[in-house]
Amino acid sequence: MDQIASDISTIAADDCPTPTSTIMTNAIFADEKDAMIPVTEAPHVEHHPAADRTFMIRTKQQPYRYLSLENGELRLLESVEAGGGWLWHCFKNCGWFGFRNTVSGTYLGHAWWDGQHRLLAKAPHHQADEYFIADRQTDGGYTLLALNDNKLLPVAIAGVHDMLLRQAEEPIGTAWEFVDTKFISMQVQLKRL
Repeated sequence: MDQIASDISTIAADDCPTPTSTIMTNAIFADEKDAMIPVTEAPHVEHHPAADRTFMIRTKQQPYRYLSLENGELRLLESVEAGGGWLWHCFKNCGWFGFRNTVSGTYLGHAWWDGQHRLLAKAPHHQADEYFIADRQTDGGYTLLALNDNKLLPVAIAGVHDMLLRQAEEPIGTAWEFVDTKFISMQVQLKRL
């Protein structure tokens, strides 16, 4: 982690700490020419974050757990439903990723909550507590790293629904996939009563 923490620089013009880019190699990325196929049946496609796109964020390992807002609280759900808070619009600001929930309009961030440094989605803005870097893991997927006191800490799953910033049991944190909405197909059918 010390190496990651040392990769933060500060831009004097607007005093916005800016991460250096991470190097991604030997990856096959989804692009516009890929056909729409069910996400669970696309092992050849690496789902990665990209600015100005909307994503479903899920754990890389099966059984998948989906980063979602449920009744205003950030949760890891075992499945998604039409109209749920599981879509996140991704953008970049000063080199940092931001993720805005498409239902609530709030940003993925972190704060001290119940005595622990937790991930949440309550902020109406993209400031330091909502800055993230997505660092590619060797086996695929991306660790979300959050800025905290000029250090980058990994987001790690802790318990059923909690995501914490901490030195995780896995030293690099939880592996996430960012599945672009162009790969998601949901049909909504009305049933007769």
